[in-house]
Amino acid sequence: GMRPIWYIPSVFMGSYVSDEQSEVSITSEWWKNDGVVNTVSMKGPFVNSKDKIIRFQEGQPQKGVWSYMGELDNCDHMDITGSMKLTTSFPLKGYASITDWYIERATFLQTLTK
Repeated sequence: GMRPIWYIPSVFMGSYVSDEQSEVSITSEWWKNDGVVNTVSMKGPFVNSKDKIIRFQEGQPQKGVWSYMGELDNCDHMDITGSMKLTTSFPLKGYASITDWYIERATFLQTLTK
């Protein structure tokens, strides 16, 4: 589901490793990506952070933690940011557009404040 424009950066991110003493250790755990951002960092802050990251359980939000909601299939970075539309259909099943997906996310977040 990735556009060809992202193949080269994706391959670079998907093969880069670093074990420099003064930097964050980059291992194969960081390789999976959407062409622009590695997916491991999308879960929440974990490098030099004491924040708790949990897998979100539907209907059971928890205050004070990062709730990781999983990965989206068949999308690249441009699909989810809405910055480029090269296809006629939005790749997420059940949504006609990125706007519909964000409205559903915003509506869901609003329910957490009640």
